[in-house]
Amino acid sequence: MIGIRIAELRKSRGMSQKALGDKLHVTQGAVSQWENERTLPDTQQQRAIASFFDVSLDYLLGLSETKNHPNADLADLR
Repeated sequence: MIGIRIAELRKSRGMSQKALGDKLHVTQGAVSQWENERTLPDTQQQRAIASFFDVSLDYLLGLSETKNHPNADLADLR
C-alpha cells in the first residue's frame, strides 16, 4: 500500500520520481522501487515522506484514509 500512496502523492504534486528522489536525497531508482513495492523506505524515510507530503504516517502506510495528521485540529487551538 505504501508504494501506491507514494505514487499517488507524488503524481498529485506533478512531480517526477527523480524530483521526489532529489527532495528526499535518494535516487530515482529508489523511488521507483518503493512505488513498485520491490523495496520499502526505511522508518526514517517514511517519516520524511509523510512530512514532505504533509500526511500522517497512518495514511502513508495505508492504515487510515484520512490524510491529515491525527492532531492537526488541536494545533489550531494553541
